[in-house]
Amino acid sequence: MKLAFFAGECSPFAASGGLGEVIASLPKALTFRGHDCIVAMPLYRHVRDSGVSLGRPETTLQIPMGNQDMEAEVFFTEWNGLHFIFIGREDFYDRSFLYGPPGSEYDDNLARFVLYQKAALDAIRILNFEAEILHAHDWHAGLIPLFSMHGPRGGGEPYCGRTVFTIHNLAYQGVYPGTQFPLTNLPPCVLGTEGCLESQGKLSFMKGGILAADRVTTVSKTYAKEIMSEEKGHGLADVLRSRASQVTGITNGIDNEEWNPAKDPQLAEKYSSDAVTPGKATCRKALAAEFGWTGIPYGRAFFGMIGRVVEMKGIDLLDQTMERFLSRNVCLIIVGSGEEKYENMCQAWAERWPDQIKWTMRYEPDLARRVYAGVDFSLMPSREEPCGLSQLYSMRYGTGPVVHATGGLVDTVIDYSSNPQNGTGFTFQNFSGDCYLEAIDRALDLFSIPDDFQIFRKRLMDTDNSWLKTAQEYEHLYKSLLN
Repeated sequence: MKLAFFAGECSPFAASGGLGEVIASLPKALTFRGHDCIVAMPLYRHVRDSGVSLGRPETTLQIPMGNQDMEAEVFFTEWNGLHFIFIGREDFYDRSFLYGPPGSEYDDNLARFVLYQKAALDAIRILNFEAEILHAHDWHAGLIPLFSMHGPRGGGEPYCGRTVFTIHNLAYQGVYPGTQFPLTNLPPCVLGTEGCLESQGKLSFMKGGILAADRVTTVSKTYAKEIMSEEKGHGLADVLRSRASQVTGITNGIDNEEWNPAKDPQLAEKYSSDAVTPGKATCRKALAAEFGWTGIPYGRAFFGMIGRVVEMKGIDLLDQTMERFLSRNVCLIIVGSGEEKYENMCQAWAERWPDQIKWTMRYEPDLARRVYAGVDFSLMPSREEPCGLSQLYSMRYGTGPVVHATGGLVDTVIDYSSNPQNGTGFTFQNFSGDCYLEAIDRALDLFSIPDDFQIFRKRLMDTDNSWLKTAQEYEHLYKSLLN
């Protein structure tokens, strides 16, 4: 099959979270299975800074944006066995951030991502890449199904491919004033009270993708059910329930070759599941030294938390329980930035308990690998988690995840206390400080029994969470659409 992917980011060029990792891995896995894949994304400053070879633009397109045409440059390249299209326009994408400064977004994001989507479809036409499936990801590409039906000028020129829209995080919907609708050039019927873009008088990229695509997927099976509830539907529960028979949950995977502690050059000592304990002991010592600790007694459990420090990630649970948590003779490294009040909170913890807590805003993939390898347990007390990748990376590096039983976390982590023969982590059902600490205590109980803990670590590393397994589910979905 010929498959075209549209997304606002892709690792390692430009990524802010799990979406970028998925776009780097899913097309790669499908290519391995024999399909012809192409990825289209904006040419951010981050892409140029990544060192990818682009050369001169292949062509310049005139893209209709309301009553005027705007130029967009098209760059083609190959990376990691994949074809890439980068849509360039310096005043739109040559900026310090992908979507806007932390806690806000750029005022012209609607125009930026309308231009990107229209230009990406036109670029695929120029390449004569007759995609059978157009797979759009998250709100940044939510209008791809509509542009494929109505064309960039809204008056025809349909693209023949079938469309799939994947929701990575329903909380971020791309909602803009209805006054900006003319920039889309789409027919008025798509914005009216019965239209697929209208959302409380505004227009929603996310809603448009959900209602206009041939099929909708989410990034885990449990999340597909959760977002149809009023509690976690973020105002779109009714919309999703109206398409329930066309919504499928497919749990994300990870690239086992990219994330492989037996080959990872970032680690102080490489290790496999057959020698996990000595390898992690060396990595633990090196990680402690990197963060300025002269040493951590082996009997003290080492925890890590990697991700955005925002309310959705459950950072407030740590605030409620930090003193009680630290009284358990543990230490913690937090890696991530986010909302200012939570960043200030992390900084205050690190200053108050310097012998037990370290925090850095500096998220880098290489640092993340060293943390996963060096700690004993990773924390993911998320209020909501569409899928989550941190728990999968943790397992791959022999680190036990402690997670709130929600979304993709409950789909991928088997509670050890309930099922010691197959357990791959520790879960807590109720989002409360007491339940969170109770899960921590169960993890510490296992940590205190070295032989059982070694068996547990080996099981984590041998668990198959690879993209190749997940890619088969997408392949089945695509084929069902084409048939």
